[in-house]
Amino acid sequence: MMKRNIAVILFSSIALSACAKSTESNQKQTKPSPELEQKIQKLVEKTKKNMIFVEGGSYLMGDFGLVTPELEKTVPDSMAVKNPKGNTEKPSNQPFSPGADNKTLHKVSLSSFNMNAYKTTLEDFNTFTEATGQVASTDNKRYGSNIAHEVATGMAWQQAKEYCQWLGQQVGTPMDLPTEAQWEYVARNKGQYTLFATNTGKVEPKKNLWGLDQYDNYRHSHDLQTVANIPVIGQTPPNPLGFYDLVTNNYEWMNDWYDKDYYKHSPSNNPIGPKTGTEKVLRGTVAMGADNLMMADGFNIARSKALPIPNDESKSKYRLYSVRCVANIQQPIK
Repeated sequence: MMKRNIAVILFSSIALSACAKSTESNQKQTKPSPELEQKIQKLVEKTKKNMIFVEGGSYLMGDFGLVTPELEKTVPDSMAVKNPKGNTEKPSNQPFSPGADNKTLHKVSLSSFNMNAYKTTLEDFNTFTEATGQVASTDNKRYGSNIAHEVATGMAWQQAKEYCQWLGQQVGTPMDLPTEAQWEYVARNKGQYTLFATNTGKVEPKKNLWGLDQYDNYRHSHDLQTVANIPVIGQTPPNPLGFYDLVTNNYEWMNDWYDKDYYKHSPSNNPIGPKTGTEKVLRGTVAMGADNLMMADGFNIARSKALPIPNDESKSKYRLYSVRCVANIQQPIK
């Protein structure tokens, strides 16, 4: 019996030793190459430069076409109903957007946070997949390397979350997906009553949003005639807070589970969405010319949804879903 125990102990020691060597070998194999380390450092520097500090505050979240004086009193520091140029406008007392999932106006108070001025590019995402050994994006075949640095890449919710968490590790500051309350607060210039996240709060074709012919010209100039409108980011003016492409050029994943009735019972302080669900919230819309923009899709108050992981029927749509990351800290990132 003793001989058998000794044999088991010896075998276990040998196995653990072999496992340790194997782990060491894998670590050596997965250590980033100098080229990859350079890509990661470039992404870190770019991220720090593009993170915008957003001071927290309170606002009325939802379809503010239905705002009332009584509701406004629930937000002591509520802003006047103004567009970015300062011209006072009156709510219509009619809903601005179709659907019923954003009609319950409710007070939201947010802590300060940092958010990226841009959506994640295909080049950014390629650095992530290369560093983590994940499967490369199919957008590489769709767009090619020449424009990878200026197009928003598509991904599933789980990939988007993992990307932001990994990016935070590289930067040295925890990062995640934004909540939809944070996203709407930013899109509405810290809760102002503005419908579109443009520099003027309005849609002005070829001035603050691309027209269809501009998308067509870009597509043809890069020999991508068979591709639909390409989500080229950073080509039009940002909103007054400095954020680009919140209106269009791909939907953006939120951290929240989707619930059509969530606004009816949302907590007021830093809401993070329902505890469970089957779909995740999306904000924004696809790459779409301003002269053909379906206004409800581009509204700051419009909500969309999708499965966090695509099924066979919905895989093709996921190239339209992107992300911009947030850091939930109370001071600017340096």
